[in-house]
Amino acid sequence: MLGPPRRGRRVAFVTDTAPCASLAPLLAGADVGFVEGMFLPEHREEAASKKHLSVDQSAQAAAAAGVERLVLVHLSPRYEGAEVRELAAEAARHHGRAEVARDGQRLEVPLPP
Repeated sequence: MLGPPRRGRRVAFVTDTAPCASLAPLLAGADVGFVEGMFLPEHREEAASKKHLSVDQSAQAAAAAGVERLVLVHLSPRYEGAEVRELAAEAARHHGRAEVARDGQRLEVPLPP
């Protein structure tokens, strides 16, 4: 016997993009959004020239689209240690459930109620 229908999980994965109109519909209502956080805001000009998002742009887009949990991926390899923590802190200023992905990390995406 089948139970009543329920909404499944929605996962979005967004990398290698500058801000664009397609970002909002891709992220809309995602339970988890894996979004690039390539650069700190002070490197936004470089991000734009390389067609990437700064971490604040990623977090703002995820928050505006209703992403439940934001996981930052595809960070510039220039950032280490304290700078990675700075990326996480900047994202958290714009999205309440933002975090930086870790190598080998596993995430549980529970079914919505």
